[in-house]
Parts: sequence; structure tokens; C-alpha cells
Amino acid sequence: MKYGDPNFGSVLRDKFIRLACELNSVDNYVPAELYFYSLIGTWLKNVKINKGGFVKDDLRVSVVWIQNSRTGKGVLNKVTESIAKELELSVTTTTEVTTAGLIGTIDNEAIKYNMQFGLEEGRPQRFNKKGEPLMYQNPIIKGDLGLHELIIIDEGKTLLQPTTHTEQLLSVLQPVLDCPGWVRKKLASKYPVEYQANPTLIATTINLGNLSDILMQQGFFQRVALFIR
Repeated sequence: MKYGDPNFGSVLRDKFIRLACELNSVDNYVPAELYFYSLIGTWLKNVKINKGGFVKDDLRVSVVWIQNSRTGKGVLNKVTESIAKELELSVTTTTEVTTAGLIGTIDNEAIKYNMQFGLEEGRPQRFNKKGEPLMYQNPIIKGDLGLHELIIIDEGKTLLQPTTHTEQLLSVLQPVLDCPGWVRKKLASKYPVEYQANPTLIATTINLGNLSDILMQQGFFQRVALFIR
């Protein structure tokens, strides 16, 4: 069977599910199918579909999978990461979810350098006394959201814990899942960490209780394919 055959997509999906569920993460058929669409959506993330008028959406499918320990979540994550690398996608797996790690931070030294020489983004280039060009230094150091196309969070319990940190984190992740995705976080510096990013998120965790309150109050969970088992 070749690419372009009308059944190519379904055959590819079935092969991925077989690889995941019969050879590795046994019996996890539903999350495996969700993961397949996450992979394909990441690979085709620049394809847009028209939702009406000027509103467009992309093909990304982010997944949150809640299930008991020792039931194959981590194995399916590893299989997916391996295939993503074969597809030459930029992928990372993280166990600790922090605002700085996902979003990034501000390089204060770059700010000082720009101020010292009066450099501004998009303004005409300046030169030092030797006639050498002075290049504007971007003070934004991007986190995983801006560096990777696929982010796998294999210990996503932080997303389900009702804390102030979780609320802040989910409020940042929510617009990332929209199209176009956007990251913006105001830190201690007067400069916000702000940039466009279109990653796909896959998060796995165990059920920590109080799920109904969290799922109803956070718009983040309305933007993901949620599977609870």
C-alpha cells in the first residue's frame, strides 16, 4: 500500500495501535488511537482547516490520560516518543512540570546589553567605535513550549492538583492549545515571556480525586482529548 491510497490512513493507524497494544502497552487501545492522532496532528501541524469566516484551526490533538499506575502509560509514551523522533519531530519527555521549564525565562544580561548600546528589536542596526555591528539580543529564553513540537508529560499529576501554581500553569497552557498557539507570562522582570508556539501536549497521570471540580473549572481540559480509565 502506498501513500495516497484512500485506506492509507486507517492502515497506518491500525499498525500503530497494534505496535502499541499488542507488543508494548497491552490493551490500551483507546489511548493508543488518541496518541496516533496526536502524532499525525503534530506532523501536520501547519495544515489549517477553515472553521468559518477568518477563523482557522490546526490539526493538533493534545491528550490527557488518567489511569492507574503500572498499566502501560509510560510504555506508550516511550513508543510514541521513539516514533516521533523517526518522523524527525522535535520531542521531549518531562517528569517535572514547572512554569519556568515549560514557558521559559528572561535573560537579564541581554536586557542590560541592549540598554547599554540603545538597541531595540526591529530598529536600524547600530555600530561600535570599531565599526562592528551591534546585534540586538532577544531577552526571551524559550522553554519547552517554544522549543519542541511534541511535549510528553509522564507525571502530569501537577495538572490535577488544586493549587495556585496549577491554576497559573493551566491558564498559560490554555492559549497554547488554541490556533495560533500563544505563550505569555509576566514574570518579575518588566518584560513578559511572550512568543507564538504550537506544540502538542500528551500528559499521563493517576487519578488524584476531586476531578470533577478541576475539569469543570479549567478551560485547559476542554481543549484536550481526555481519557479516564
